Amino acid sequence: MNKVFELGKDFRNEGIDRTHNPEFTVCEIYEAYGDRKSMENIMEGLLPHLCDTVIGTRQVPYGEKGDVIDFTPPYRRVAYKDLVKELMGDDWFNLDFDTQLAKAKAKGAETDTNLELDGVTTELMLTHEVYDKLIERNLMQPTFVTRIPHEFVPLAKACPDDPSLVDVFEFVVAGRELCPGYTEQNDPLEQRKALENQAGEDTEKIDEDFISALECGMPPTGGLGFGVDRLVMFLTGTDSIRDVVLFPQLKNT
Repeated sequence: MNKVFELGKDFRNEGIDRTHNPEFTVCEIYEAYGDRKSMENIMEGLLPHLCDTVIGTRQVPYGEKGDVIDFTPPYRRVAYKDLVKELMGDDWFNLDFDTQLAKAKAKGAETDTNLELDGVTTELMLTHEVYDKLIERNLMQPTFVTRIPHEFVPLAKACPDDPSLVDVFEFVVAGRELCPGYTEQNDPLEQRKALENQAGEDTEKIDEDFISALECGMPPTGGLGFGVDRLVMFLTGTDSIRDVVLFPQLKNT
């Protein structure tokens, strides 16, 4: 089967807030001989169709500030590093860590030097803090953020022109990621390298069954997965996931 999708419940042991619930609904899509661009095309076809047929408009009011999300394609496509440069300056990636940290705090990022993640440099972690806290949350209109550093997406294929980046998008709406989309990694040798880099010394985290499956053969593939609950939030102008889930998890009081 060259095209498959799954629509169902996922469960994740994570915190509860206005956009996260331990039980949530996800739609995953995979297309043989597809790539990141074909996944973008799916989203640009799906969302206008849902707007037209379910709510009758592509201009959706959202939030208490009176913002309006326009789901009319084409959606903006912009590289991760270009967004960082727009906010932090063209020289950001040439600065030393202390200078970067000072600039980040001056822009309002509440961060410190305790930035650690296996296989990721402190400088890159700081850059991602800037993206997460100062950039992503201010992207109101539908945006494909592309060319993500490979350390953050070990299951994706490298960009042909720059192996430090992966051919991925993060689709952001109203300051929140609605879905990622990949050109999937189908080379088992490269996949092992990426998983080993992510796992560090904890080699038990490496999914040997997954690598074995790739060794059996996988065509070039595009894939995406979007949170249905968050999509319903956007289409209904709801600011809390509790309002679109039948049985939301509640915090103990």
